[in-house]
Amino acid sequence: MATKLQVPRLPDGVVARPRLLARIGAMGDLPLVAVVAPAGFGKSTLLAQVAAATARPIAWYTADHRDHDPATLILGLAAALERVGALPPDVSAAVTLQGPSVWTSAMPRLADAVRGAGPILVVIDEVDRITGREAVEVIVSLTDHLSAAAQILVAGRTAGDLPLARLIVARKAGMIEQDDLAFLPDEAVGLLASAGASLPPHEVDELVERTEGWAAAMYLAAVARARTGRSVGELLADRWVGDYVRSEVLATFDADDRAFLARTAILDTLSGPLCDVALERTGSGAILERLARSNRLVVALDPERRWFQLQPVLADVLRAEHRDPPADEQAVLHRALAWHEAHGMPEVALEYAFGAEDREAVERILSRILQPILNSGRRGTIGRWLDDLERLGPADPSVAVVASAIVAIDGDAPRSARWLGYADRIGPAPGVDPRVDGMRALGHALAMTDGASQMAGEAAIAAALIPSDDVWHPAAVMLVGVAAAILDDEAADDAIDRAIDAYERQGSGHIAGATAHAMRASRALDRGDLHGATASVARARRIMREHGLAEIVLAGLLDALAARLAIRQGGAAQARADVIHAQRFRPHLTSAILWLAIMTRLELAAAMLALDDPGGARFLLQEIRELVDPAIDIGRFATRIEALEAALHHRDGAVSPSTLSAAELRLLPLLTTHLTFREIAAHLFLSSNTIKTQAISIYRKLDATSRTQAVERATSLGLIDGGPTAATVHSV
Repeated sequence: MATKLQVPRLPDGVVARPRLLARIGAMGDLPLVAVVAPAGFGKSTLLAQVAAATARPIAWYTADHRDHDPATLILGLAAALERVGALPPDVSAAVTLQGPSVWTSAMPRLADAVRGAGPILVVIDEVDRITGREAVEVIVSLTDHLSAAAQILVAGRTAGDLPLARLIVARKAGMIEQDDLAFLPDEAVGLLASAGASLPPHEVDELVERTEGWAAAMYLAAVARARTGRSVGELLADRWVGDYVRSEVLATFDADDRAFLARTAILDTLSGPLCDVALERTGSGAILERLARSNRLVVALDPERRWFQLQPVLADVLRAEHRDPPADEQAVLHRALAWHEAHGMPEVALEYAFGAEDREAVERILSRILQPILNSGRRGTIGRWLDDLERLGPADPSVAVVASAIVAIDGDAPRSARWLGYADRIGPAPGVDPRVDGMRALGHALAMTDGASQMAGEAAIAAALIPSDDVWHPAAVMLVGVAAAILDDEAADDAIDRAIDAYERQGSGHIAGATAHAMRASRALDRGDLHGATASVARARRIMREHGLAEIVLAGLLDALAARLAIRQGGAAQARADVIHAQRFRPHLTSAILWLAIMTRLELAAAMLALDDPGGARFLLQEIRELVDPAIDIGRFATRIEALEAALHHRDGAVSPSTLSAAELRLLPLLTTHLTFREIAAHLFLSSNTIKTQAISIYRKLDATSRTQAVERATSLGLIDGGPTAATVHSV
C-alpha cells in the first residue's frame, strides 16, 4: 500500500511541460481532469509534475487490478486522504466498516469527508485498471462532493469504464489526450538529452515525426542512438517499438542486464531481495539501482529506492517476446510467492500462486486470509479469488466449506450450495480424516438445508470431530446451541454457554462468538431477563465492532433483538431506528443460512407488530413462507410463525418503507449512484424493465415521486447513511 500512496519522485533532467500544466490549470473549475493516452506518453510523469507544482495537499493513489472491488478502492482512497490529513482517523475507521453495500455506509462517509477536506488534489494513476461499474462509480460519485478548491486528476491508457464523454458534456470533466501529450521538437531535445543523446535539428524533427511524439519510442531510440551511434533513420526504419526494444535497446545492454530485465518482466513490483530469490542470483538490488539511475526504463517507486517497476512499454515487450520456458517461469513465480508469503504479504503471494497455478499454495493462503478480508468488506476481492479457485478446481474440502460460509454470509445461496457440494465431493473420503468430516458437517449445519433435526445432528458431528483448539470449534459448538434452541431442547443454554467459553479461550472465531451472544440474548429476552439480554446484545455488538464485523448480516438479528428490548423498556423511537437499520441486511438473509434468515425476520416481525406496523410484519412472514420448504422441519420457528399470523389476523397494514422487498432493498443503495437503470440492470443481471418496476415500487413505498426524492427519503429514514444531493442523481 505504501508504494500505491507514494507521489513519484521526478527524475533528474525531467522535461518541463509548461504548456500541459497550463492546460490543466485552465481546467481548475472542473471536478475531474483525465489524462488518457497509450503507454509511454508520459502520463504518470505529468501527474507528478502537476503534484510538484501545486500548493494543495496531494492524495495520490496508484490503482491496480485489485481495485475492481469498490470496497478495495474506497479503502485505498481513504488511506491516501488520511495520509495527507484530509481524512480524520475516526472517519477513516468508519469508512472501513463496510456494510452490506458500499453505497449504504462506506461511500457516503468517504464522500462527506471529501466534501469537508477543503483544497485538495486527489490523483488516481492507472485508472484504466479500475474495472467494473461500481468501482468506477466511486470516482464519479466523489466528483459531486468536492469543494470548489478540490479536484480529481486521473490518468490511464484508456478511460476504462469511466463515463468520460458524459462527464465532459455535463461540464464535470476535461481531458488531456494523446495528441496533447505528444512531444514537440523543442521538448524532444530535453528528452533526448536525458537519454545521453544529442541530435542535430533535422534528426530531432525526423524522430518526432516518425514516432508521432511518442515519448517512450523517442527515449528508447535515443538510448540505442547514444550507445551505438547509429542514425535515427537506421534505428526507426520500418520498425515498431517492440523491435526497438528487442533489436536496439536491449542489444546495447550487457548480457547480464539483458537477462535480468527479461526474467523480471513476469514479476509485478521488484526489489533487490525479491529478485535475488526469484531469479536465484545475487546483486539484484545494485542492478535495479544502477538501471534506475542511468535511464528511465526502470522506475523507483519509493523515496528509499527499495521497490522498482519496469517502464510499461519495456515490460509489455519483454513479457510478449522474451519468455523463459514455461517450467522456468513457473519456478520464478513459485519463488516469488514464497518470498512474499515469508515477508508478510499474503495477498501478493496469492496472486503469484494463481499465476503459477499452484492450487495447494492458493488454498493454504486463502485459508489464512479469507476471514480478515471478509472483515474489511472486500466482497468483490473474495469473489474474484473464489472464481479463480473454481477455475483451478478446489482440492481442500475445508477451504471449500469456508468459501461456502463466506458466500453464505453475503446471501448467495446457489453459490454457497455449489461450494458445499465441492466439499462433499473432493478430498479424503468420509472416515479418513475426522477434521475434514467435521468441517463438512459444519457447512451443512450452518445452511440447515434439511431442517432443524438434521442441523442438530450435523452440528453434533462437527463439535465432536473438529479439535477443541481449532479456530472452527467455537462455531461448531455454537451451531449445536442454535439447533437445540430451534428444537426447544433444554440443552440449548448449556451449548450456547460452552460456545462462548470456547470463543473466549481461543480469542478467534469472532462471528461464532458474537452469534452465541446473540442467541443468549434471544433466550434471555424470551424469559423476560431484560438485563441479561441487554448485556448479551452489547457484548455481541462490541465483538463485531472491534473486529470489523459491525455490518455483516448478523447485525440484522442484533438490531431486531435491540428493537424488542427498546420496546420493552419504553424506547419506541430507538426501536424504530433499530428496525429500519435491520432492513439493510434483508437482501443477504437468504436460504444460504436458513435459520438466521428465519430467526431475524421473526424477531423483526415481532418488533414491527409491537410498533403498530402490521403491514411490515405481514410482509416479513410472507418472505419466510417463500424461503421455507414446507417439507422440512423448522422446530419452534413454526410455532412462532403461527402465533404471529394469529396476532395479525384482522389487522390491516399500509404500504410503507418496512414493506420494501429484499430485491428492492438490494436496488435502493444503487439508486444513490450515477448508474442508469440499464447499467444497474447489467450489474444485477436483471432486465431494465425489472429494475424500473422495482424502482417504481420503491418510490411508492417511500412516498416519493422520483429517484432523487426516494434517495433523500431513504437517507432521512436511515436505510442508507447518505448519498448524492438531489442535483447529482439521475432520474433514469
